[in-house]
Amino acid sequence: MLDRVVQLTSELAVADPAKAGTNVGPVIDQAAFDKITGYIEIGKEEGKLAAGGGADDSKGYFIHPTVIADLEPNARIMQEEIFGPVVAFAKAADFDEALEIANNTAYGLTGAVISNNRAHLEQAREDFHVGNLYFNRGCTAAIVAASRSAASTCRVPTRKPAALIISSSICRQNLYRSRFKLWSDGRLPGSGRSRLGGRPRIRQVRPKVQQVRPKVQERIESCVNGTPFT
Repeated sequence: MLDRVVQLTSELAVADPAKAGTNVGPVIDQAAFDKITGYIEIGKEEGKLAAGGGADDSKGYFIHPTVIADLEPNARIMQEEIFGPVVAFAKAADFDEALEIANNTAYGLTGAVISNNRAHLEQAREDFHVGNLYFNRGCTAAIVAASRSAASTCRVPTRKPAALIISSSICRQNLYRSRFKLWSDGRLPGSGRSRLGGRPRIRQVRPKVQQVRPKVQERIESCVNGTPFT
């Protein structure tokens, strides 16, 4: 699995998000750039740099997607939120230990399990303590109305309420797939897609999008060019 992640990571294009073919744009500002690159350096000390690690803030705040492998479960970059293109890998002896590692953190908003073993999926459904849980698909598509509950409970022992709230709406669609198959480009089914809202909701929010679009564009340009944003 690690080899496949490293391969796909190396194929990602880091550039201006306005340009066609860009997969990863810049981070938001100098403070974010410094924090993320600092974590990358910590990761190099705690584990092995398997991919990426490069960064450039000479014009904009660009960080290459980075994979750190061979980490201990209690390593800082396994335990702390980075909010950047950094993925940490730790080895588990079996599925029980993998769940222990996943639950051994203060955070629990979203989680995902990729497995063809139905018993493992059933076990994770009961014992993986996250608000939004996805099986055999991308770890995405948090629901605003439900995720608020998940976020508020992510630092206490019981983190299931949000999962129970949203189960009726997404379990049948996304959550409970007993088999998985990668798309031809290596992505999991469901990744990069939104199944929520549909056209009516898109039409409702479009006027608001039009109002904020100039500020969004200004912010993107500040990230790309390294200019102040006011």
